[in-house]
Formats: sequence, structure tokens, C-alpha cells
Amino acid sequence: MATTHEKLAASLRELRKLQKNGKRVIRSRELTRVHRERLEQANYLEKIIQGWLMSTTPDTAPGDTTPWFSCFWEFCRRYCESRFAKSWHLSPDLSLLIHSGDMNIPYQVIVHARKGQSNMLELPSNVKLIDIAYPKKRKVTLKDIDVVNGLNVLSLPLTLALVPALFFKNHPTAAEIVLGSVENASVVLPPLLEEGRTTTAGRLAGAFRHMGRKDVAYEICATMKDAGHNVREDNPFDDKALARSWSKSESPVVGRINTLWNKARTVVLEECPEPSRVFRASMST
Repeated sequence: MATTHEKLAASLRELRKLQKNGKRVIRSRELTRVHRERLEQANYLEKIIQGWLMSTTPDTAPGDTTPWFSCFWEFCRRYCESRFAKSWHLSPDLSLLIHSGDMNIPYQVIVHARKGQSNMLELPSNVKLIDIAYPKKRKVTLKDIDVVNGLNVLSLPLTLALVPALFFKNHPTAAEIVLGSVENASVVLPPLLEEGRTTTAGRLAGAFRHMGRKDVAYEICATMKDAGHNVREDNPFDDKALARSWSKSESPVVGRINTLWNKARTVVLEECPEPSRVFRASMST
């Protein structure tokens, strides 16, 4: 008869098969009841919601949220795929944050789906996942969806056309990073022209001018005017001074690092001691 350790080893081998390629979220039906219960009792698996489990380790302290937050986006993707296949995407606000490289987990995740039913799913750590149907006045196709870090998000041009002005005030760093990665006005113009989004065009033109991208701001306004739309520039950012200058087509990762450093640089320098005379002398030679 197999010992307790041998039985656990057999269950761990089954779990390892499922964990290939870094997989940490497991559906209950992917394991037999015996293996699943054995692994849960040994604290190698923990329940997320009914039918969904996440990998943990026996030394995880009770109440430790690290395993949950480290696999949250994987759960979000797999759960949405199980319900909506490919016809889903994160909300415009969250899509823009993901485009900027911001993978922080909000307390409320809104998913737009073709078969959304306004359901609210209660998740660990008071996180809520809400699915809502696609807006009837706006048809979303697969060409409107990008996959970023494994997540379905709206394409960058459409995201910029849909996020409200308040986003620039609540998430200025993310907005600057995304706009800084835009190479030229032709990237953002299509959704503005298709539906005559004059207010949005003015907001984006004002945002680009605020960032020192006067050429992009001018082209947005000129192109909209040529199409018969009157555009008035409006800077959506609160602060009037930029943290730094931007270069065209800067990647979100580079933009995030540089932006965060420039915003923290003054505080860091204030806390740093004055360099020694030996150090200053070595730097001058």
C-alpha cells in the first residue's frame, strides 16, 4: 500500500503536468477529486472561487495575498476566455493602463464582452470582476482588440478615443507614457475621423502639445478641420510643467522607468548626502 508521502508525490506529479509554461491557475476539473483534495489539504492549492484554484506552497502564511495577486491577471484571462472565448476586452481605462505597462490590480475590473450580462464576481482581497455587454452603438471586432501581456485590451487608437478626460487627471503618468509611445498623428486619427470625435481630438491635441509634441497636435487639428470638423484644443493634464521631454515612439517600459525616476529624482537627491571631495575630484578627472 502506498504511503502518505507517496500519495502526495503522485498528486504533485499531476499538478506539475498542469504547471508547464508557468501556469498557476488550475480549473478544478483538470484534476481528479482525490488529487485535488490531497493537494488542497497539503496547501499546494488554494481555492479562488468555485471551480478555480491557484498554486501555493505549504510555507505560505495564512492571509498572505502574494499567491493571489501574482496570478490574478492569469485568472482574469482564463476566466474570461472560459466564458466569452475571444469576444471580450478590458474597459478603456484599464486597457490604457495595460498599454502603459501598469499591471497593478484595481479593486474593480470591468470586462466588456459580447455576451456580458452585468454579473459581478466577488474575488479574494475584495476584488470584483464585472462583465457588461458591448455598447450597442459601438461594434467591437477582433481588429479592435490587442493582446498585451496575455490580456485582451482595446487597440491603442480606440482606447485613446474612448477614455474620458478624467483619466488624464487620475492617471497622468500612464497617459504620458502611452502618448509618448505614439509615433505620429496617423496612429490616433482613424477613430477620431470615423465618428467625428471633435472633443476627444481637441483633448488629445492639447495633451500632445503639453508634452512638447506640437507637430502631432497640429496634424490632429488640421486633419480634423480638413474633414469638416471644428476642433478646440484642451489640455487635460492638471500640472502645467512636464516631468521631462519626450521622444517619438518611446516604448512604454522605457517611458515608465524614465517618468517615475524624473518624478522621484528631486526627492531622492534631497535625501542623498553631499558627495565627498574625493568623489568630486575623481569625477572631474
